Amino acid sequence: MPETESLLSFLAHVRRRYVTTELVRNGMTALTFGLGGLVVLLLAGTQIFDWYWPAALFAGAAVAGIVQFRRRMPDRYRIAQIADHRLGLHDALSTALNFLPENGPLVEWQRARAGRLAATLSAGHAVPM
Repeated sequence: MPETESLLSFLAHVRRRYVTTELVRNGMTALTFGLGGLVVLLLAGTQIFDWYWPAALFAGAAVAGIVQFRRRMPDRYRIAQIADHRLGLHDALSTALNFLPENGPLVEWQRARAGRLAATLSAGHAVPM
């Protein structure tokens, strides 16, 4: 069904943009904490020029950023809800996705409507960078 393919394609594009945005946000947060820790090390007067202190600090900040990113990664249904909310679609995409394995005239109508709608939408408006 072309409507289902356009819906899934749109949601995949939204997910990629969401992942990219979250990676940048968490990367900047981890970098900020790493640099803050470096300032604390300098102020504490420890052996900052030993290579292992800054390396351990930035490795810890990177691990914290990765853990936070993994914990906050939504599934495909949640991505559809985010796109619905930000585009003002009144749950059109998430409803179609939720009833994707089902059959019936109302379900097929909703799926076709969401697919046609997804073909006209921009993922950039759903998840701005």
